[in-house]
Amino acid sequence: MSLKFRSLLLFLIFAAGYAGMSLELIVLRQLSNFVGSGTIPTSVVIGTVLAFMSVGYYRGSVLKTADVSLRRMICLDFFMIAVMVLMSGSYLFVTFYFEAMKVAGITSHIAQTFAYSLLLLSLSSYLFGRIMSVVSRYLHHSDRNYTGRVMAVDTVGSVLGSLLTTLVLMPLIGVNHTLMLVVLMALAASAAVYRPRFVPRAGYFSATVVVLAVSVAANSDKMLFDTLDVVENNAVSTISLIKDDGGKSLILSVNGSASSKISDDKDLM
Repeated sequence: MSLKFRSLLLFLIFAAGYAGMSLELIVLRQLSNFVGSGTIPTSVVIGTVLAFMSVGYYRGSVLKTADVSLRRMICLDFFMIAVMVLMSGSYLFVTFYFEAMKVAGITSHIAQTFAYSLLLLSLSSYLFGRIMSVVSRYLHHSDRNYTGRVMAVDTVGSVLGSLLTTLVLMPLIGVNHTLMLVVLMALAASAAVYRPRFVPRAGYFSATVVVLAVSVAANSDKMLFDTLDVVENNAVSTISLIKDDGGKSLILSVNGSASSKISDDKDLM
């Protein structure tokens, strides 16, 4: 195995670690607007992620690599991760989900969080685990001394995903734009192992363009303001200015809770 290919595999491990941790933190931030940031919703999300990652680890450990194209599998896995990051982390889609829960009569925050985790986090968590396991096996088969480097690169990716996401990206560019970068990283990892003989060129690149376009459209500042009245979406608060009383009043909503109200009509104050 060439140094270039080993470096590519280590990049995939780094990307999985970074994207996995970033997604988890973004999800917890977005869910705080609907179910709070207490220990129960947090434990449900973390527990679901770890449970399905463990299934992915196991599946990757018993997968008969001779029966599948690893490049094709990893390429499509990272592509699906990009799609699920977009679906599970975008504030617009998360809002639609919780509105649907209300329509369905499901009001328990625990039930909402469990359903959300199973529907939107299970697949990406499983794929993160499977990618890690398969790539680790491949490197270990080439050089048994790579085990420590695999664990180190994965940890570095997770640490950067944790610190860079919450301390730098979210405060500076907002949660919505941070999510776009995670989607872009997953697509970049997919493209890094892409080969036309495994996945048709036209279909793959068309699908990639669609995912990027939806990611930008659903997470743009203008879209969030026009649809959900969001004026700020940072590491601490999601702030909305909501018109009420037929446009006579303006409500300041912070993290899903009405904080204050102003109006030119004294009777509406």
